[in-house]
Amino acid sequence: MNIAENTRRAEGFVGINGKNVWGDIRQYTESIDYTDIASGETDSFDITLKDRDERFINDWLIEKGTPINSAIRLNNWNIAGDENYIECGEFIVDEIQVSGQRETVTVKSLALPLMGERNTKKWEKVTIAAIAEDICKWLGCKLEYYAENITLESRQQSRQTDIDFLYSVCKEYGLGMKVYRHKIVIFDREKQDAAEPVMLLDLKKIAEDRKYSIRDSLNGTYTGASCTYKNEGSDTEHTYTYGSTQRLINLDTTASSAKEAELKCRAAVYDANIESTKLTFTALGMVPSIYAGCNYYFYGIGAYSGKYAVDKVRHSMAGNSAYRIQVEAHAVSLEKDRPKGVSNAQKSTATGT
Repeated sequence: MNIAENTRRAEGFVGINGKNVWGDIRQYTESIDYTDIASGETDSFDITLKDRDERFINDWLIEKGTPINSAIRLNNWNIAGDENYIECGEFIVDEIQVSGQRETVTVKSLALPLMGERNTKKWEKVTIAAIAEDICKWLGCKLEYYAENITLESRQQSRQTDIDFLYSVCKEYGLGMKVYRHKIVIFDREKQDAAEPVMLLDLKKIAEDRKYSIRDSLNGTYTGASCTYKNEGSDTEHTYTYGSTQRLINLDTTASSAKEAELKCRAAVYDANIESTKLTFTALGMVPSIYAGCNYYFYGIGAYSGKYAVDKVRHSMAGNSAYRIQVEAHAVSLEKDRPKGVSNAQKSTATGT
């Protein structure tokens, strides 16, 4: 038996213009970083190369705007002979960084180019879905929309890139927006958090050196929000209150109806409260992996065991076996927040290792 063939190892897959160039650049690769984000930023893929003979800044210089598809291949990761892929997706080269002191070249790419032109436009009597459809058409990408069809009376885009503008609109009305695989996915964040955990995981067993960090803050425990609004054609100002007034957020924005005020208030409370309890940890690469936008039940951490929604996963690879993931998540429902005597429903429904 060839021991080397059964050694656990991680490798990259980098395709440029449809051609796999991993064999050409493997010996020069210092690191690969793939960041998977649930909402608020675009997915990204970076590769850092050791440019010992200045090959890359001369013969192999890649152009901005070049399409890249990528994956991380795991060989013998769980058992000898198995092969698994972490599909990173499709990206566009956005930035190139060259360091003469370290003799490195870093190629940074995004799921969609975000710089673009900063546009100014006034949108009137239009749905968020219609705004997203127009922006996707301009960017040449696909749209997947899984949320209520919200109509806006008026919204000003002022010297913002289209992606940044769409992010801000979605956040204000309680929607999440994920940019990956050359498409934009818009979804209801509260409904996503309500989904059942996809896996049950012992945190102390998967966290590297059993290390993890939990920040439990009072700042995020808001009970409601208030917002003023004027109905269309009326000068009378009303105040809408969502939730209770025990710990209230007073929004410095207005709305054109009670319905719009409710959406804005719900979104503000959600944004504040997901910061209440945050979990971060680093783990050796896993199969199956952990994905942003999914819910997991992490246990083995006492009263902080419970359902968490994963916000960000950074996949980092250096060398043939040093593959790690860094996870950031917010708590959805924890053991410490359950009424005494109530069992944890998630434990009976979640599946996984």
